[in-house]
Amino acid sequence: TVQYSWTNSTATPTSWTTLGKNATTVTYTASESTPTAKYLHIWVLDGVGNTCETYSSSYTVISQTAVKNHTPTITITGAPTKWTNDTATLNWKLSNDSGKNYEVILPDGKTSKNSSGEVWARQNGDYTVTVRDLDYGGENTAAIKVDKLDFIPPTVTVSGLNGWSKDNQTVTITASDAQSGVGEKWYKIVSNNKEAPAEGLTKLTGSTITVRAEGQCYIYYKIYDNSGDTDIDREANKTEGFRLVQIDKTTPEITFGEYSAGSGMTVTVKDGEDGTG
Repeated sequence: TVQYSWTNSTATPTSWTTLGKNATTVTYTASESTPTAKYLHIWVLDGVGNTCETYSSSYTVISQTAVKNHTPTITITGAPTKWTNDTATLNWKLSNDSGKNYEVILPDGKTSKNSSGEVWARQNGDYTVTVRDLDYGGENTAAIKVDKLDFIPPTVTVSGLNGWSKDNQTVTITASDAQSGVGEKWYKIVSNNKEAPAEGLTKLTGSTITVRAEGQCYIYYKIYDNSGDTDIDREANKTEGFRLVQIDKTTPEITFGEYSAGSGMTVTVKDGEDGTG
């Protein structure tokens, strides 16, 4: 026969529990609200009447509810509520931490002994901070979702006739952005593609630009997404470039020279823009 008893001292217990047949383990479910020393007493009776009684070294126990109540709580805030292409600063803070022995586990796995701090979010995702009670082993966790970061410029496709044309040319600018969406679109017709113009641009309200003037020019385009912040003059992500446009509406000129029996006659063909075909 094996009997056991959990008590708060090494004194012989006044009541015992018989260990079930074939059982090899005993458990204790703590209900104490503060750390308490517990002793496991064992009494054994063999088949011929010999007995043995002993007790364990002390175990420090405390209820799970008390552990959780002792553990500091933690919060994390600061996820952007509108699209941005800036790093987001998240703020975490403890409460019920005075006099406690704890560590805070940050999203990157590093730890802190501070009662508050910052986490920099450089990509979308879930950010979790955990405070661990180093005395009782409890943990509390807080998480926040960041889903308004956009560091990728819009995808832009420019289509239209390549090469010279005798007609007006229409260029179509198609833009897409999988995160913050397509924002403002601007363009300017310029004479070269060496330097992006800083002023004089026209806002593009649709997706097409028609060039009517004869000659060679470039359409400079600049397409934004919606990740900027006008309050602090932070420019949104942008895609910019040049598109060559060539128009020749002038009819070629044909000139006949003087005829001579020895050299014949010279015929001159001239075109003002794209040259003679």
